[in-house]
Amino acid sequence: MSAWKLICRCVHCCGFIAALLAASRLAGAAPPSLSSQDLQILGSALTFVEPRPAGTLAVVYSATDDVSRQDAAAIMTALGKGLPIGAAILTPKLVDAAVIGSADFGLAIIAANANDEAVAQSVDARHVLCVTADRPAVQRGLCTVAINSTARVDIFLNNRAAQRAGITFATAFRMMVRER
Repeated sequence: MSAWKLICRCVHCCGFIAALLAASRLAGAAPPSLSSQDLQILGSALTFVEPRPAGTLAVVYSATDDVSRQDAAAIMTALGKGLPIGAAILTPKLVDAAVIGSADFGLAIIAANANDEAVAQSVDARHVLCVTADRPAVQRGLCTVAINSTARVDIFLNNRAAQRAGITFATAFRMMVRER
């Protein structure tokens, strides 16, 4: 085999390997902390919430954290054009946790690594529901509801956080969730 043919094969092979690596990175991208199924469950659950969220849905993330940015982007992709709640649709927008105090929203979904005291205070001050996949954050009172439907549907509610935010839930909803 001539040197030229060997070089061409190596270049072709390297291109193929590079394409495989790129595809595996895309396929290996972490799924959102809240899956499409979790978000469908959330939309259904929100029909039991008073006051019912309206307007903009803030997907809150930490701009200084790669995992948080990637999770927020994945959640935005899973939300698509919005989150249906009955006949209404909440329009999603990304909100950096560092500027959440100046954002306007009717519901907050907190991405990975963005649950902190400042976010909790801002959400409470607006009297909106805070939703996350981070159950320990809900147990600590940093967010109101945690949803996970991986093995089975698991909705966990922090009553104190709901009271601070001025949110009430219908009795039928409370019968379906675990409360703290």
